[in-house]
Amino acid sequence: MNAVLPALDPDLLGTLRRTFADAPFGLGCVDASGRWLHANAALRRLLGDELPALGTLAAPAHVAALADLLDGRRARLRLEPSVANGRPVLDLLRLRDARGGVPAFVVHGEDAGARAHAVAERDAFFALTPDLLAFLDARDRLVEANPAWETTLGFAPRDLVGRRLAEFVHDDDRDRALAVLAEVRDGLADASFRCRLRSRYGGWRWIEWQVREFDVARLYCTARDVTAQVRARDAQLRHHDELERRIAQRTHELDRALARLQLHADNSPLATIEWDRDLRVSHWSHRAREMFGWREDEVLGRGPGAWPFVQPGDAAAVDAAMGRLRAREASRHVHRVHMRARDGRVRTCEWFDSALFDGSGQVSSILSLVQDVTDREVAVRALADSEERFRLAFDQTAVGMAHVDLEGRWLRANRRLPALLGRDLDALAGTAVRDLVHPSDRARTNDVARLLDGGVDTLDIEVRLLRADGAPRWTRQTVSLRRDADGRPVHFILVVEDIEARKAAEAALQRAHEELEAKVAERTRELERLMAVLEDQARQDPLTGLPNRRGLMERLPRSLDRSARHDGATVVMFVDLDRFKQVNDTRGHEAGDTLLRACAQRLLAAVRRTDIVARLGGDEFVIVLENVRDPARHARRVAEKVREALALPVDIDGRPVAISASIGVVLHPHGTVDAEELIARADRRMYAAKHAGGNAVRSDEG
Repeated sequence: MNAVLPALDPDLLGTLRRTFADAPFGLGCVDASGRWLHANAALRRLLGDELPALGTLAAPAHVAALADLLDGRRARLRLEPSVANGRPVLDLLRLRDARGGVPAFVVHGEDAGARAHAVAERDAFFALTPDLLAFLDARDRLVEANPAWETTLGFAPRDLVGRRLAEFVHDDDRDRALAVLAEVRDGLADASFRCRLRSRYGGWRWIEWQVREFDVARLYCTARDVTAQVRARDAQLRHHDELERRIAQRTHELDRALARLQLHADNSPLATIEWDRDLRVSHWSHRAREMFGWREDEVLGRGPGAWPFVQPGDAAAVDAAMGRLRAREASRHVHRVHMRARDGRVRTCEWFDSALFDGSGQVSSILSLVQDVTDREVAVRALADSEERFRLAFDQTAVGMAHVDLEGRWLRANRRLPALLGRDLDALAGTAVRDLVHPSDRARTNDVARLLDGGVDTLDIEVRLLRADGAPRWTRQTVSLRRDADGRPVHFILVVEDIEARKAAEAALQRAHEELEAKVAERTRELERLMAVLEDQARQDPLTGLPNRRGLMERLPRSLDRSARHDGATVVMFVDLDRFKQVNDTRGHEAGDTLLRACAQRLLAAVRRTDIVARLGGDEFVIVLENVRDPARHARRVAEKVREALALPVDIDGRPVAISASIGVVLHPHGTVDAEELIARADRRMYAAKHAGGNAVRSDEG
């Protein structure tokens, strides 16, 4: 068996062995002829120490499918053999090497008990999820459907079983949908697509599908109603110009906020470099120009390998450090880089890199605060040359320095360190360094033990030290170990640098960035609220406050559904005002608008609160009576009530105005019907009433 495994790609082989060793479930590998290459302990417990031939594990119905898998015509296969240890479930998946070949297949196995538990969980999910779920057989017939089908399309699961999916698919979408199902059934790939399905309540609903092969005989389908998304897309296009104007205004505000952020960066004592996600330079501060001489046009947009300010020998390390931040392995990073000035000078600099995140938590850019530490590096090297030169540098350096014994107690400190800590030099002697470290930062000092083990030569840490007044102060500590001629540890050398200003600058920059993100979020919420208002206005008649045609066409199908569920009828009335044009011509459009508002209020008063009154436009109204028990009698009573109410004079500017109404009535007792057809039928009955002289009701009980 081991002689066969090396024929695989070395990287693939290593991955398989690690996976086999760590997997808690059964996992193995067979070659293209079905011979076992490897099996972990869990798989041997399922199948037995003497692994049976793969062909003996396939039931007669699966023999052909197994041959297709080994010949490369299928991507995966599930087997449920009977063995001495029970009934395991085996999933075989095609495995490709680096050259695209198929040298082997992964075998995943699990206990049938665990499988049964998973099936129970699936059944619970199948029943409770709001998404449409279904299983299709080889002839695209529904063999199982969840209750969400009835909620979304009105078809109960028991009415769907045995019917072909094509019966419900729109004619324009049917061929494409069936072709996708055939591709999945052939084992080529999982698939997703959209098509329109017929609703039991009339019309079509846009459905988005996800389909995969469940076993050799069935497809597993999940679907979701996306009709609202399709309709929303049309509404968004109508409001495009208004949104463009508002976006331009918000962009101007964001530009001003970015200018303020730029001012913070330019005034920082540290050079500031910002990088985009592809590690191209997107910002080069004024301080960076002063320190290194490079102009913005010489560095902006430069990516890895093209940075003129980084020594070639350090470019790979910088790229790797930035990559860790971009991959979110760390949010901050400190490292040293040899930087080349425009005049050819090479400067040693410390980079303090921080990842900046967008509203979704993804890294949007990386900010580097750069400090020139060339002089400090020279001072550190001088310390190793001679003890005399070390003592001079020890006393005169601008940073705090100290000797610390191997147990962490102060031995000696220069003048700068007591000044930094606000303490007397004598008070430090014999006390523990750890006692002056802020409690939250003490864990960072544990790595000092690595110096004694020889794991590192120098250790850099950032901690807060407590001053005499108890105030914390940020410091950067460089710790090294002095050894005697025989290599035995003598004491630690501690260099303490005050980085309070740098930390304040980092905090200010981060606050500015967070303020900018908050403003962007607020502007986004404003746009969303505006879109919601515009969407409501698109469904309402501005003159009467009644639903307009769009609002009516959205509510009427739901009203038909509710009536059907309660075994009631639906009545649709089309109302047209007689002599309204005469009022407009003689009294003016303002009087006409007053008359329309008064008629709208009378219509609302004539029906129940659960009924619908809508204005289609002009002097045309539609009334929908929902869940009516005696439709003929109730429709006549309400129609006469509406006709009588509209016949009463309306006072306009102190003068009565009398009109009448022609009313067409359609009764729909039950069953599926198109909402537009109901309104059209009521419209035709209204014209019959108007041709009869107006001020009349004509009914159609069809």
